[in-house]
Amino acid sequence: PVPSQIIDKKEQAVLDLFKGQASLTRAEIEKALGVSTSTACRIIKKMIANGVLSAEGNGRNAKYYLE
Repeated sequence: PVPSQIIDKKEQAVLDLFKGQASLTRAEIEKALGVSTSTACRIIKKMIANGVLSAEGNGRNAKYYLE
């Protein structure tokens, strides 16, 4: 599902990471995009707020899924 709001290149890159993956961690997203922890968290929070991702678990153990 694509949110009604325009997604940026980093958000598109996160969506691309889900091809062939059921879930991703923040660390996996961070490493794949080559961004800092705070940037990865900001991208993830925005995508959750837009209804693109959902989270399971908290902190380091959190996993993210496509909605």
